Amino acid sequence: MKKTFVAGMISTALIFGTPTLAQDIVPDFSGIWDAGDLDPPRRGRPGVAEHPDYPQRGTRDQDRSRQQPIPPVADLTDPLLQPWVREELRDIVERRIAGEIIPEARSQCIPMGLPVLLSDEAGPRIIVQTPDKIVIINEELPEVRHIYLNVPHSENFEPDHYGESVGHYEGDTLVIDTIGISTETWVDDFLTPHSEKLHITERYRLVGDDVLEIEYFIEDPDAFTEPWGGIVLAERRRPDEDLMEVRCSENNFDVFSGETLPMPIATQVDF
Repeated sequence: MKKTFVAGMISTALIFGTPTLAQDIVPDFSGIWDAGDLDPPRRGRPGVAEHPDYPQRGTRDQDRSRQQPIPPVADLTDPLLQPWVREELRDIVERRIAGEIIPEARSQCIPMGLPVLLSDEAGPRIIVQTPDKIVIINEELPEVRHIYLNVPHSENFEPDHYGESVGHYEGDTLVIDTIGISTETWVDDFLTPHSEKLHITERYRLVGDDVLEIEYFIEDPDAFTEPWGGIVLAERRRPDEDLMEVRCSENNFDVFSGETLPMPIATQVDF
């Protein structure tokens, strides 16, 4: 992917209303965040397990020598999977083990969706915080989420890649509730499908000087036998950094096939 540095891409100014005595002090989540060298604790059920015989690896060994990459391969014996999910994954697992390249969404310049977007592999992100809305912009693609504060979910929401996110503050914690995530998305890099009942709860909390802890929980009784989640990452605020502009469609190199993927072209206007 071609990246071009853009100085001052987005203002990170935090806008607050005047607090009253009944209000808690709103935590300041504004700015650019990146996982960097932080290694957060993990709690709870982490999600679908990796196949023990096919651990994922990249294109470089520890000594930086070239190696054949292995894409993510799910463990079909994981009891977390409902039967229909296991069968859909079986086809993907067999094709990947056979060496077939099945690109994930980001490799095709398609939004990753949630909860994949919460992973540390999504790269740095900027949080723009206002009294009635929070916008989270990930550097990759880029991808943009809108979280509307102190409002209920819509009665009729058409599913999309990010669903509908509403949030509120509980003391020092921002709680985000998301539903309406399109079933065209996957929940992880294994390409695990989900149902229309996918429900994600996120909790954002500052745990130190400019350190943000993000915890999320997944519920989808039609796809998984139990809820799962836990702390997924901790990020450090980077006041001296800015986002890069990522142009996914230009020179979009696929590390597994070694080929440049075709540039997506719209066939009709979307407005």
